Amino acid sequence: PIPVRRAMRLIEAHPSVERVTADYDAGTGVTLAVVDIRTELPNAWRAAGVSPSGVRECEPVSFLFTGGYPLGAPKILLRSDFNRNHPHIQPSRSGGPPEPCLVAGSPRGGTAT
Repeated sequence: PIPVRRAMRLIEAHPSVERVTADYDAGTGVTLAVVDIRTELPNAWRAAGVSPSGVRECEPVSFLFTGGYPLGAPKILLRSDFNRNHPHIQPSRSGGPPEPCLVAGSPRGGTAT
């Protein structure tokens, strides 16, 4: 979809983005984009490629765009084994991939839970 392609171009243009891959499912209208984002690790951790808490030098972040995008924000998820002890990680009962808290409230409407 054109709005998702536009979003992908904007994401790819960010200086911290290393790579973007995307798959579109015509049956559901969902686009899953995986964005590899370079983090700003201190030099001591950069050599190892990972921090003591498990943050990687390059973190994959998933963006799920529904067929309703841009009327609804994409769902943003971190890798399944991302350390949930970091601040600003939404609580989850399902055990699915961690969802970062990006705004004061949900970007999809309503309030953060």
